[in-house]
Amino acid sequence: MGTDGSATHGPASSAAATNTADVGTSTTSGSSSTGVMILTITVISASQLPKPNAATKGEIIDPFVTLTVTGAVNDHAKYNTRTIENNGFNPVWNEVRLIEI
Repeated sequence: MGTDGSATHGPASSAAATNTADVGTSTTSGSSSTGVMILTITVISASQLPKPNAATKGEIIDPFVTLTVTGAVNDHAKYNTRTIENNGFNPVWNEVRLIEI
């Protein structure tokens, strides 16, 4: 996951070496006649998130993750996790999102 909250397929880490995020994905086939598949995205946690550039010293951040899936015309989806109040160091979401693709 990048510092902008975007995620990639499978376990990912952010641009900075000390910042990590756990994101898992899997797909499940739907009806063979419709060709629909379900993408399962699990946002697990992050660690040692940096403060925003404009943050003042000692300020605690309230992180959230924005997932954006971009594909064919009908395969676009955007999802925000819940905001974790006052825990920018080791936030845990454990949120699952099912997206039809």
